[in-house]
Amino acid sequence: MLQWYLLYTKVHAERQLATNLAHLGYETYLPLISVAQPRRDRPTEKPFFPGYVFVHYDLQAWGIGRIVYTPGLQSIVRFGGEAAIVPDQDVARIRDQLTQLQQWDKAGKPLRAGDAVEILDESFQGVDAVFDRTLSPNERVRVFLRYLEEHRLERKRVERLIPLELDAQLVRKKNARP
Repeated sequence: MLQWYLLYTKVHAERQLATNLAHLGYETYLPLISVAQPRRDRPTEKPFFPGYVFVHYDLQAWGIGRIVYTPGLQSIVRFGGEAAIVPDQDVARIRDQLTQLQQWDKAGKPLRAGDAVEILDESFQGVDAVFDRTLSPNERVRVFLRYLEEHRLERKRVERLIPLELDAQLVRKKNARP
């Protein structure tokens, strides 16, 4: 019977193992998350569980021999000497949660509505801004620019929020290090 198993990979070999197992005809799942791109030659997605890949496999019918020598595989995760079975609903839950839009700032910190952010464009330097939401996966975001208006006749200050849509790579959480 097909069940999900968790495989432990060699260092940074998650994609290699998932690809090799897929070429052998097995369903794999490598949960990835989007991250800030520090340099253009670096991937924009990283494994959510570094060092691990899920495989949908029938261990009782096919045995361990079909996959144990797959390049990139270190071992099968075991508990008490038995291969650990991951329930279908747990894999489905991970898939569901990771498909929800996530936004990360340039420093790799998660952004949530209401977070104070700085805009990394010279023309907006020093302007207070608040993160609102992601408009498209890892490309565009909306922030609100904050400014205070002084009404001299009424003797009060009024805060105004101006929406601004921009490239997600131009936003960093306040107090985040570059």
